[in-house]
Amino acid sequence: TYRLPTEAGWENAGRGPGAAYRKYHWGDKVELRQANFRLDFGMAGVPATVGSYPANAFGLHDMHSNVSEWCSDWYEDYPDAGDEVDPRGPPRGKLRASRGGSCQIMADACRAASRSWPLPAL
Repeated sequence: TYRLPTEAGWENAGRGPGAAYRKYHWGDKVELRQANFRLDFGMAGVPATVGSYPANAFGLHDMHSNVSEWCSDWYEDYPDAGDEVDPRGPPRGKLRASRGGSCQIMADACRAASRSWPLPAL
């Protein structure tokens, strides 16, 4: 059985082990050799082949940038989950949570904690 990750699950997978407070799984600064993001507002990005950038410690590639990734949670204010390991978002909503950023947005919006909310129909 496959399912979309929760936002909390995606963030854990995106950061990788031991990177709890870093912006990206490799640290806090980003270069084009590490991720596929937009350099400025006048340049549109193009998705790269999966695996074009270094994997994190879990062996997952392209967790920051390239293409946005849907999560199973609906977009709402992020819950204060306390000690809960994999908190779930609300059971329904209008906007679906997305993580990871894409090649068409700036690098800061591709960091592990960055959230977006595209319409589910897009």
